[in-house]
Amino acid sequence: MGDVWDDLCIMIILAVVLFLAFAIGLAIVMSREGQDSSNDKKTP
Repeated sequence: MGDVWDDLCIMIILAVVLFLAFAIGLAIVMSREGQDSSNDKKTP
């Protein structure tokens, strides 16, 4: 049971980390797109 539980914990931790990374990346892309659309005149 211990080995199975450890593997399950690792899988859950990896899933959470990947989800957080994806959510943060998506938020950064969305914020960048919003800034680009509003700051087109400022960018060279």
